[in-house]
Amino acid sequence: MTVADRQFMIESLCEDIVPMIMEEYHLTDKDAFDRLYKSKTFSKIEDPQTGLYYQSPAYVFDMLKEEKVLPNHLANRFPLYLFENLKNTSLSRKSESR
Repeated sequence: MTVADRQFMIESLCEDIVPMIMEEYHLTDKDAFDRLYKSKTFSKIEDPQTGLYYQSPAYVFDMLKEEKVLPNHLANRFPLYLFENLKNTSLSRKSESR
């Protein structure tokens, strides 16, 4: 395999992973690329000895999630300020009276 072939595979893999990051973590494309490129996983993708660039995008995305470079999944979907606002709702008051 030539260097150009390997580089093409790396770029293709990253192009598949970035939309997965964007969708799951509600990040912009710039933020998703930044998180990926600054990760240890990306260093492994670029290392020809690992062969990680041969793996599926889903497999590499799981590795990236395990690395904990992505935002907290739950916090991103339900921001803290919503918890604070919930305290002031009537639904919250009803559950307190029980």
